[in-house]
Amino acid sequence: FMKLSQRFSTLTSAVISAFIFSFGHPLTVGSILYILGMGICLAYTYKKTKNLLVPIGIHLLNNSFYLLLNFQP
Repeated sequence: FMKLSQRFSTLTSAVISAFIFSFGHPLTVGSILYILGMGICLAYTYKKTKNLLVPIGIHLLNNSFYLLLNFQP
């Protein structure tokens, strides 16, 4: 993301970064917008905080909530 933002605007860099981020996730029609949106939010968070641990923590919390909501014993 930071390399992209040296060449493109923050929004363009975030969208490109989110697109790349989406390749690491299983894509369904319903999840594409969510994953792209999450990628943009994580890139923006990193840009604002300059701390990679913040978006990593948000990603961890997001995954934890997903697992809790989809856990079926």
